[in-house]
Amino acid sequence: MKFDPIRRLGAAAILCLLSIDAAAREPGIASVYPPGQTLGTAIAVPLRPGAYVTSRTAYYNAAVVNNDGHPTGRQYDIESESLALTWVPEGHVLGGATYKASISVPFAYATQHRSAPLPAAMQGTVSAFGMGNPKVQLVDLAWPLGDGFYAATGFGIYAPLGRYGVTDPVDIGANFWTFEPSLGFTYLKDGWNASLHALYNTNTENPANRYLSGDQLFVNATITKNIAGFDFGPVSSYQKQVSGDYNAGGRTTYGGLTAQPTEQFAMGGSIGHRMDNVYLQLMYTHDISAHNAMRGDKVWLNLTYKFF
Repeated sequence: MKFDPIRRLGAAAILCLLSIDAAAREPGIASVYPPGQTLGTAIAVPLRPGAYVTSRTAYYNAAVVNNDGHPTGRQYDIESESLALTWVPEGHVLGGATYKASISVPFAYATQHRSAPLPAAMQGTVSAFGMGNPKVQLVDLAWPLGDGFYAATGFGIYAPLGRYGVTDPVDIGANFWTFEPSLGFTYLKDGWNASLHALYNTNTENPANRYLSGDQLFVNATITKNIAGFDFGPVSSYQKQVSGDYNAGGRTTYGGLTAQPTEQFAMGGSIGHRMDNVYLQLMYTHDISAHNAMRGDKVWLNLTYKFF
C-alpha cells in the first residue's frame, strides 16, 4: 500500500504559519511552510522601523487525494495558530534596502479521520497537538525600485524543534532542518497591491530514519484594491515538489518506501483593514486541484500589531 504524503501535515504552518497545509515530504511529517501564508500582503514593500507581532490563525478542512485526485480515505481537521515577532532597525543597507528579521512559532491541533477505501483495520480517528518547527528569518531585504515597484529577498531556517515521533500517526513537527530562500515583487500605487512571492524549501535528512524529503517550490499571488479603507481582491497559491524523496533507511511509518511528489493549486479572496497600528486580514482559499496532496477549504484570520 502506498502511503499518502500529506499525512505529515500538521502544523507548521501553520500559519497559521504554519497554519497547516499540504506539501510533499516524508510520510507522517508536517509541512513546515503552509502554501498561501503570505497571501494578501504587500510582500516586498519595506516596513517602517520598529517591532511587530503577528498572529495567524487558521482552520483547514481537507481530504488527502492521490495522484489522480481521488480520495484516499484520509480526512483532516486542522486548527493552527502561529505567532511571529519581527524587528525592523533604522537605516538602510546594500543600496537602500530595508532590513528586517523575524522568528515564528506555530502550534496546531490536527485530527485525522480514516475511512474507506482504507481497510477496516486502518480506519478510525486520531488527534495530535503540539508545536511545529519554528522559523528564524535571518535575512529579509526590501528595495524601492521607483514608480510603485518594490523587490525583496530573504532567507529563513526551520529548526527541528516541533513535536515529532518516529512512529506517531500524526506529527506536528519535522525531525530535520529546512532552508528557505525567497524572492518577492510588489506593485503598490493608487490603492492597488499586486504581489508575487516565490519560496524554495530544501531539507536535510531525518536522522531517525534516514529519509530525505524532496525540495518544494511555493508561489503566492495577490491582487487587491483599497476601497473605502478596505483592501479587497483575489489571491492564489501554488506548490509543487520539484525533486523526489529518498529513503536510505527502509520503511516509513505506514509501510511506504517513499512518498509521491505533490502538487497543489488554490484560489480565494482576501479582505484587509488598517486601524492605526493594527492590520486585520480575513481570507478564504479553496484547493482547486491537488495531486498526492490535500484538497479542501481554509479560513485564515491574520492580525499584525506594531507596538513601537
